[in-house]
Amino acid sequence: MKTLIILDSSVLLQRPRIIYALDSLKIDFICITQTILDEINFQKDHGRKSQQAWLVMKSFNEFQKKDSYRFLVLDDHSNNTLHDKRILDTALFIHKTHPETEIYVLSEDIFFPLYSSNTSQIKIMTVVDFETTFTMQKSMYDRQATFDLFQSLENRDLEKLKQIVSRNPDINARNSKTGFTPLISAIRNRDISSVKLLLSLPNLDIDKCDDANYKLPPLCHAIQMRNKQIFSMLLLEGADVDHCSEGKNAGNTALMIAAWHGNLDFVKSLVEHGACTNQQDSNGFTPLIKACIRGHAEVAEYLLPYTDTSIRSRENKTAWDFAKEKIPHAVSLIKMLLSRKHTLSRKGTVS
Repeated sequence: MKTLIILDSSVLLQRPRIIYALDSLKIDFICITQTILDEINFQKDHGRKSQQAWLVMKSFNEFQKKDSYRFLVLDDHSNNTLHDKRILDTALFIHKTHPETEIYVLSEDIFFPLYSSNTSQIKIMTVVDFETTFTMQKSMYDRQATFDLFQSLENRDLEKLKQIVSRNPDINARNSKTGFTPLISAIRNRDISSVKLLLSLPNLDIDKCDDANYKLPPLCHAIQMRNKQIFSMLLLEGADVDHCSEGKNAGNTALMIAAWHGNLDFVKSLVEHGACTNQQDSNGFTPLIKACIRGHAEVAEYLLPYTDTSIRSRENKTAWDFAKEKIPHAVSLIKMLLSRKHTLSRKGTVS
């Protein structure tokens, strides 16, 4: 039985390099619909995630040239006004015409399953669910090569690293000592050459978190190390700016960490790349709230126009409340927060 996968834009924009991983799994057909193609093109030209969309188009075009039989743009087989419903109708049409084909739709859209409750023929999966089902067998990797990979990174031995990657190590493994992936290990070592080499590998998971206390993705580590060059390299290669931490204080994003540390350059770059300014961590803190807690008035002033200042933390405090406590000298900031609060109150947004 052949396997066909349709990728939704929610997956592609979060993980622009996913086509490389799917190609390595030898999936028979990897597809996007015309609806998805139009949306990605719109995002590329006009959206807040233009860099990610550009990387999606680049990778898909690259694979289409290499193997146009497997990488397909499917015509829409529905005039439904709902984006998700058009994708699902197209998948159902393929199933009807090719009943012997196993069809999967990969989507991170939480509403997608609502449209697919009566379509048992089509399997709707998130990327994590799919990877669990179709994970590459660990036995395929050379265990010694994986061990040597971490050793070469520890020794900053680029030439040895180049040799090891050809021996089929698990480039997404976590070091049993540190919990770091090879990419995070290179970032923590400020080893730009090794980072560049790892980012060139097609099966690298650029967003895989470490397995330490906070379980942070690579982009967050680059910010913690204050390394602008590595930070920019990760963005260029499509790192998900909204990928959250998965450990203690889960929900932390790169923008939150940059705001917490008061690094305005990182904050500006992340916002320009479409980072969500209203995301909350497990404490209910937004990037703006974190900037106020730490007394970073300049960062707070920059984030103010992009943030809903009515959002409250688990302590039932707004950014304005924290600004009064932590930035008493930032009169202009407090006035702006007050002004924003009163404006929202007049509109009925804030009680």
